[in-house]
Amino acid sequence: MSFKDHFSKQAPDYAKFRPKYPPELFEYLGGIAPQQKLAWDCATGNGQAAVALAFRIAPAIDEVVNNRYYRKVVGPFWPPERTLIEKFEQLPFPFPETETPRFQMSVQWKLEHLIGYLRTWSATQRFIAANGRDPLEEIAAELGAAWGDTKQSRRVVWPLTVRVGIRTTPEPPKE
Repeated sequence: MSFKDHFSKQAPDYAKFRPKYPPELFEYLGGIAPQQKLAWDCATGNGQAAVALAFRIAPAIDEVVNNRYYRKVVGPFWPPERTLIEKFEQLPFPFPETETPRFQMSVQWKLEHLIGYLRTWSATQRFIAANGRDPLEEIAAELGAAWGDTKQSRRVVWPLTVRVGIRTTPEPPKE
C-alpha cells in the first residue's frame, strides 16, 4: 500500500489555521490509560488527533459551509477514503470500547480565518489543481452575507468523535 499524501502542500497553512484540541480531551485520555508509556493514535493525518469534519457556527453559515461547500462544491474532490472519516463511529473497532464524555473544540474566528481554514482542506486543493481556480469564490458572497460584519468574531465549534478502547492484556514493547 502506498502513502497517499493529501496534506503536505498546504501543511504550513493548516498549522496556521487549524483549531486546537481541548486540554480536557488529553487529560481524560491520560487519566484512563493503564500505563503512560504507549497510546495508539490511529489514522489522524499529522498525529494531532482524530476529528470529524462537521463544525457549527450559526445555522445560515453552517448551511453554506457544511452543505453547499463541503458536499456540492468540493464534494467530488474528496479522496474516496474520506467516507471512513464520515462514518468513523460505525467502523469496526479492535478493542472493547469505553464510553467517553463529550468533547468539542471551540475557537473565536473572523471570516478571514474560516476561509483560510477551508482553503487548507485537501478537497479544496484538489479542486484548485483540477480547475485552476479557487472554489471558495463560489460561496464567497453567500458566506459573507451569512456571516455579516466580516470584522466580527464568531464561535466555531467542532463536536469531536472519540473512540477509546483499552487493551486488556498488554504486550511488552518489541525492541
